[in-house]
Amino acid sequence: MKKAGLTLLLLTIGLNTMAQTQKGRWLLGAQVGDFSYRKFKGNRGHSFSVDLAPTAGYFIANNLLVALTVPYSLQRTRYQSIPDAALSRQIGLGPSVRYYLGKAKLKPFAGLSYAYSWAKSRAVSTDLSLSLPTNRFFTSTLSPNLGLAYFINRNVALNAGLNYNVSTEKGYSTSATSPDPDNNRYSFQQKTLTLGVGFSILLGNE
Repeated sequence: MKKAGLTLLLLTIGLNTMAQTQKGRWLLGAQVGDFSYRKFKGNRGHSFSVDLAPTAGYFIANNLLVALTVPYSLQRTRYQSIPDAALSRQIGLGPSVRYYLGKAKLKPFAGLSYAYSWAKSRAVSTDLSLSLPTNRFFTSTLSPNLGLAYFINRNVALNAGLNYNVSTEKGYSTSATSPDPDNNRYSFQQKTLTLGVGFSILLGNE
């Protein structure tokens, strides 16, 4: 009798952990990719930056999630010895796919995401007579990723992932003295490695 009860308990646990990522469920979540505050000694300034990625997804098969992500980033740098500050905002949109492995509460996952982002950066000055440039740029980013998700219960999970980002950026700069963007265009590619942490709420199939 005890053996049968233990078997039933283990089976129930296995079904519950599998049900966390089963077909037909929805996922709502957010990830923080970079949150930092730095102070500069030389010019007595500071820099603040944050990257957020709200996500909504659907499990089209057991453990297989397709999602739509809206990445957003903000960075502001200010030096006390200079009356100017640099402010940059970026927002994007893109699809992603993720596959979870195993049936335990701690599940490794592998994924791939793509995002196309629009951004604007400008210098802000207290001297209104200055003609400061404004930069506008567009970024296309492909990001393979690996990570771990810990399911606190059937509906809440914490996750951490490592992203390898291959980005191509194209943009231009304009100012009052140089208003034609065709004279100040640029393009470059960069590769970065970032660590993101976040949470997920899973709904459906009750």
